[in-house]
Amino acid sequence: MKRCVIALSLVLSSCASEWQVLDGHRNEGTIDMSYLPRLFKGAPDEQQAIALATEKCNGWGYGAATELNIPIKFRNWGNSGHDRVIQKYQCTITQGAPPLSNSGKD
Repeated sequence: MKRCVIALSLVLSSCASEWQVLDGHRNEGTIDMSYLPRLFKGAPDEQQAIALATEKCNGWGYGAATELNIPIKFRNWGNSGHDRVIQKYQCTITQGAPPLSNSGKD
């Protein structure tokens, strides 16, 4: 019985989904965040996505990140056989920030 409980907890813990930075464009000030939807688990915490995107924006010299309300869902992402949800975020400009260089995509 103990083995069944351990096996079930491992299966359920693998169902957790977390936001991750998928792509970003420094000059445009946009960040694409993504997660893999998991069985028995809803979407991950939106605050986690905002925090990660804001961290990336800050590294580029921008302020906070705001959601653009353009969710995209890809079916069978790569060879994983899973769907991937992508959410785009826009970096805000902080007053008095230095101009951005032309380094483009980061």
